[in-house]
Amino acid sequence: MTNVMTDGMANVMTDDRTVKEVLAELKKAVGAKGKVVIEAYDYYAEHAINVNSISKRKGEELEPVCKALDVLLVGRDGKNRVKTELADKNVLCIEGLFPIDCQDCGEQYRVKLGTTPPSLCFLCGQGAHACKQSITGNRKGSVWVCSYCWKKMSLTLHLVAHKERLRETLRKMKRGRTKQRSTGTK
Repeated sequence: MTNVMTDGMANVMTDDRTVKEVLAELKKAVGAKGKVVIEAYDYYAEHAINVNSISKRKGEELEPVCKALDVLLVGRDGKNRVKTELADKNVLCIEGLFPIDCQDCGEQYRVKLGTTPPSLCFLCGQGAHACKQSITGNRKGSVWVCSYCWKKMSLTLHLVAHKERLRETLRKMKRGRTKQRSTGTK
């Protein structure tokens, strides 16, 4: 069966076999304790539902998953991260292991567990494709955004602009009615 993930990172057609392979690879990497965390993840559920589900797991179950996904247990302030923060980061990292389309070359790729991509998405942490276009396009000090976040960001900007146009139209209509009332015209 082939499905499209709606809220998660993978924005390409991903078959159930690929999903199962990625999750099986991850279960193997995290061992028995972390396995329950991976089993709490549902590829077809929304991000928030997965964060909620994973944040209910015990700390000793989250720890091996954090280690396998390179998620730091301690924040920049030196304090331990709360479980919801760890769960959110783990869900993003799990979703970053599913296939995605490269915005530079158009090829479908997947970042393998344990590899270091040339760049990470500034918004979600998705690894960049190691194609020539992607590598040469990233300059020191630049920020890279994956194709999924770029589309989501573009849609959000479009909706914000549309909302502003609607607000302006409503303001003009309201001013027109106010003007009509004050002058007594219809």
